Amino acid sequence: MASEEYEKNLSKIKVLILLLLDSLEGEPIRGKNLQKQIFLLSRYFGVENGELYGLNRYGPYSKVDADLEQLALMNLVHVNDEIRITEEGRKVAEKIKGKMDEKKLK
Repeated sequence: MASEEYEKNLSKIKVLILLLLDSLEGEPIRGKNLQKQIFLLSRYFGVENGELYGLNRYGPYSKVDADLEQLALMNLVHVNDEIRITEEGRKVAEKIKGKMDEKKLK
Protein backbone atom coordinates (compact mmCIF):
# COMPACT_ATOMS: atom_id res chain seq x y z
CA MET A 1 0.00 0.00 0.00
CA ALA A 2 1.37 3.43 -0.91
CA SER A 3 2.17 5.91 1.84
CA GLU A 4 -0.56 8.25 0.52
CA GLU A 5 -3.16 5.57 1.21
CA TYR A 6 -1.83 5.00 4.72
CA GLU A 7 -1.95 8.70 5.42
CA LYS A 8 -5.68 8.90 4.74
CA ASN A 9 -6.50 6.05 7.13
CA LEU A 10 -4.49 7.09 10.18
CA SER A 11 -6.15 8.24 13.39
CA LYS A 12 -4.65 11.11 15.39
CA ILE A 13 -3.11 8.62 17.82
CA LYS A 14 -1.48 6.64 15.01
CA VAL A 15 -0.07 9.87 13.59
CA LEU A 16 1.34 10.82 17.01
CA ILE A 17 2.93 7.38 17.38
CA LEU A 18 4.60 7.66 13.98
CA LEU A 19 5.81 11.22 14.58
CA LEU A 20 7.19 10.30 18.00
CA LEU A 21 9.03 7.23 16.72
CA ASP A 22 10.36 9.17 13.74
CA SER A 23 11.68 11.91 16.03
CA LEU A 24 13.75 9.36 17.96
CA GLU A 25 16.03 8.91 14.92
CA GLY A 26 16.10 5.12 15.02
CA GLU A 27 16.21 4.72 18.79
CA PRO A 28 13.65 2.28 20.14
CA ILE A 29 11.05 2.96 22.80
CA ARG A 30 9.33 0.56 25.19
CA GLY A 31 5.55 0.12 25.58
CA LYS A 32 4.82 2.00 28.81
CA ASN A 33 7.12 4.86 27.83
CA LEU A 34 5.30 5.09 24.52
CA GLN A 35 1.94 5.37 26.27
CA LYS A 36 3.23 8.11 28.57
CA GLN A 37 4.72 10.10 25.70
CA ILE A 38 1.56 9.77 23.61
CA PHE A 39 -0.52 10.93 26.57
CA LEU A 40 1.63 14.08 26.89
CA LEU A 41 1.66 14.74 23.14
CA SER A 42 -2.09 14.23 22.89
CA ARG A 43 -2.66 17.21 25.16
CA TYR A 44 -0.50 19.45 22.98
CA PHE A 45 -2.09 18.28 19.72
CA GLY A 46 -5.65 18.57 21.04
CA VAL A 47 -6.57 14.89 21.07
CA GLU A 48 -9.74 14.27 23.06
CA ASN A 49 -9.79 11.75 25.91
CA GLY A 50 -12.34 9.69 23.99
CA GLU A 51 -9.83 9.20 21.18
CA LEU A 52 -7.11 8.11 23.61
CA TYR A 53 -9.11 6.02 26.08
CA GLY A 54 -11.98 3.59 25.79
CA LEU A 55 -14.38 2.40 28.43
CA ASN A 56 -14.30 -1.11 29.80
CA ARG A 57 -16.10 -2.97 32.56
CA TYR A 58 -13.06 -2.44 34.80
CA GLY A 59 -12.47 1.20 33.90
CA PRO A 60 -10.82 3.15 31.09
CA TYR A 61 -8.11 1.60 28.92
CA SER A 62 -5.59 3.16 26.57
CA LYS A 63 -6.21 2.73 22.84
CA VAL A 64 -2.48 3.17 22.14
CA ASP A 65 -1.82 -0.58 22.18
CA ALA A 66 -4.56 -1.28 19.62
CA ASP A 67 -3.33 1.54 17.37
CA LEU A 68 0.23 0.29 17.73
CA GLU A 69 -0.86 -3.21 16.70
CA GLN A 70 -2.61 -1.80 13.64
CA LEU A 71 0.51 0.17 12.68
CA ALA A 72 2.53 -3.03 12.98
CA LEU A 73 0.07 -4.85 10.70
CA MET A 74 0.48 -2.01 8.21
CA ASN A 75 4.28 -2.50 8.42
CA LEU A 76 4.79 1.07 9.65
CA VAL A 77 6.30 0.03 12.98
CA HIS A 78 8.13 -3.04 14.26
CA VAL A 79 7.07 -4.27 17.70
CA ASN A 80 8.84 -6.80 19.89
CA ASP A 81 10.41 -5.95 23.26
CA GLU A 82 11.04 -2.52 21.78
CA ILE A 83 9.12 -0.41 19.28
CA ARG A 84 10.79 1.04 16.19
CA ILE A 85 9.55 2.81 13.09
CA THR A 86 10.07 1.00 9.77
CA GLU A 87 11.33 2.55 6.55
CA GLU A 88 7.76 2.66 5.23
CA GLY A 89 6.71 4.31 8.50
CA ARG A 90 9.39 6.97 8.00
CA LYS A 91 8.04 7.73 4.52
CA VAL A 92 4.53 8.18 5.89
CA ALA A 93 5.82 10.34 8.78
CA GLU A 94 7.70 12.57 6.32
CA LYS A 95 4.54 13.12 4.27
CA ILE A 96 2.58 13.96 7.41
CA LYS A 97 5.27 16.38 8.61
CA GLY A 98 5.23 18.08 5.21
CA LYS A 99 1.59 19.02 5.77
CA MET A 100 1.93 20.17 9.38
CA ASP A 101 2.48 23.62 10.79
CA GLU A 102 6.25 24.00 11.30
CA LYS A 103 5.86 25.63 14.71
CA LYS A 104 3.62 22.87 16.05
CA LEU A 105 5.90 20.20 14.64
CA LYS A 106 8.92 21.54 16.52
